[in-house]
Amino acid sequence: MRELAGHPEARAGAEQAVAVANTRLNRIEQVKKFWLPVEKWGPESDELTPSWKLCRREIHLKYGQILDGLYTL
Repeated sequence: MRELAGHPEARAGAEQAVAVANTRLNRIEQVKKFWLPVEKWGPESDELTPSWKLCRREIHLKYGQILDGLYTL
């Protein structure tokens, strides 16, 4: 995952998908910044429960700084 997330073609593909999604959204709803995780998330990781629900506390603990950076202008 780390190698894939850092690959220029993966980033370009994600940027293209965001651009397509943004065409259907109002300006205020559009995605301005995004981040590609470098680790696989699954039930065996701390980020998801066995029923594939987000563990918000764990995500905040691990990725809080990254996520906060997405909301700065």
